[in-house]
Amino acid sequence: MIYKIKQLAEMSSVSTKTLRYYDKIGLLKPAYCAKNGYRFYTNDQLLMLQQILFFREIGFKLKDIGEVINSTEFDKISALKIHKKNIIKSILKSRALIETIDKTIGYLNSEITLKENELYMGFEHEQQKSMVTYLSRKMGENANNIIEQCKNNVKELNANDLNVMQEETGIWCQAFRDAIRAGLLPDSVQVQALVDQYYQLRVKRFCNASKDDFIGMIKAEISHPEYEKQYALVHKDFASYFLKSVITYANNNL
Repeated sequence: MIYKIKQLAEMSSVSTKTLRYYDKIGLLKPAYCAKNGYRFYTNDQLLMLQQILFFREIGFKLKDIGEVINSTEFDKISALKIHKKNIIKSILKSRALIETIDKTIGYLNSEITLKENELYMGFEHEQQKSMVTYLSRKMGENANNIIEQCKNNVKELNANDLNVMQEETGIWCQAFRDAIRAGLLPDSVQVQALVDQYYQLRVKRFCNASKDDFIGMIKAEISHPEYEKQYALVHKDFASYFLKSVITYANNNL
């Protein structure tokens, strides 16, 4: 197929002025120009323009885009796979933001009760960054590796996954609190089964933690003021009891 510049502009939502500029700087040359100066494009240029738009979308400068797509090592299929991965991540983040907007609208209409932290689902939260920095200092030698694994795997979750995990964690906390109230020992079969649930739910699915990693993670958490406060809301002895049960579990299973 042969396309005039106006047709390409309409298909791509890129103005004819911009297409002429791309031609001028050598970023996207037409397949050929007629004697009257009209520019004509083929499917090759359509695909190249798509690549340019992808790179523009993720923040590349035109000069850098030109260097990439004109390189002899440039692979369109590999580039598309990378673009696909970035778009999926963007979609997942957008879904989280959309759910946050819906919850906020419901909250403003007094339809639902909204937790404060749900106002910011999908955004990079300064408190979260501060928490990660704190944990990386406290967890031990392998901290950065563990945190990086967790961050990468959490990115793969959508808002629904996070909500389900939050609900499961809430149920687990209640069961663990009940075990403390019942006077069960940290090394009892019932409590160790609960620790295994926690390990599968909140640790193993996100990182490959060794015995020392798991113990270090919990020690770091229970020493942080925010975690300490949250644990105390569940039960006043939650933190110390949890650590004892985790140490037993890690020594016997990891």
